[in-house]
Amino acid sequence: MIFLVIRIMTMMLGVIVTYLLLSSFISYTQSEHVLIRAHQRRVAAGKKLKDVCGLELKVHKEHFQKDFEGK
Repeated sequence: MIFLVIRIMTMMLGVIVTYLLLSSFISYTQSEHVLIRAHQRRVAAGKKLKDVCGLELKVHKEHFQKDFEGK
């Protein structure tokens, strides 16, 4: 009888530990995916900002060249 109780407690403890390990692993992988997506959004936003700044710089350069050639 005592062995049966000890065996049941050991199995329950194993189930609890397995559940905790799986839940922590799942939450870690989900947070990792969130971080990867956030990084991808930052990279995309940086590229867009770089493109916009490049276009504005090109426009200002053209205006300066026109002003310089006109004078």
